[in-house]
Amino acid sequence: MVTGKTAAEVERILGKPDSRESMVMSGERWIWWNYTYLDGNNYAPEERGRVVHLEIVFEPDGSGARAANPRTELRVGGPLGVSYTLPKEAM
Repeated sequence: MVTGKTAAEVERILGKPDSRESMVMSGERWIWWNYTYLDGNNYAPEERGRVVHLEIVFEPDGSGARAANPRTELRVGGPLGVSYTLPKEAM
């Protein structure tokens, strides 16, 4: 759904992220806490339905052009640009 999209386009699709972090190599990592869940046969039955944090890494688009909105210069970073992390278990 977000492959190849700019950061501005992703924000329009998914809404404002809960966290934005600048990355050392000039990109950004955005996180939406408890945003989605695991579903489908690629996940073990005991993992399906588990709520996860959505993470998207954006990288400069490589055009070299300077846009008025910097978020139009960042795009989802390759095939591993979208991932998730598991929330820590409550104690």
